[in-house]
Amino acid sequence: TLHKAVGCSLCALGYKGRFALVECLEMNDALRKMIISGGNSIEIRKTAVATGMITLRRAGLMNAMRGITTVDEVMRHTVGEEVEVVGEQKAIKDKKDELASEMAAAGEI
Repeated sequence: TLHKAVGCSLCALGYKGRFALVECLEMNDALRKMIISGGNSIEIRKTAVATGMITLRRAGLMNAMRGITTVDEVMRHTVGEEVEVVGEQKAIKDKKDELASEMAAAGEI
């Protein structure tokens, strides 16, 4: 279940506290070769995602699915991630059901 922030009388924002949203690129041979040969950032990103990297936006959406934050907040802080990834460009709303299924299968929600 996705949540929407509901503000209190003090701030009217609906958020409390902070948490870190991180993206970690784990180096592998394919990425190493691309970087050394001067590969462009879009191709490197595609390969990283294809080999298991979780992007900032995806990590944020996973936290939204857990009720830790909202989709609005994730979208606000992860601008510019709608580049072509693994051969096709998808809007975030198209990924919601797929992400929910993956998380449910992994027992994360």
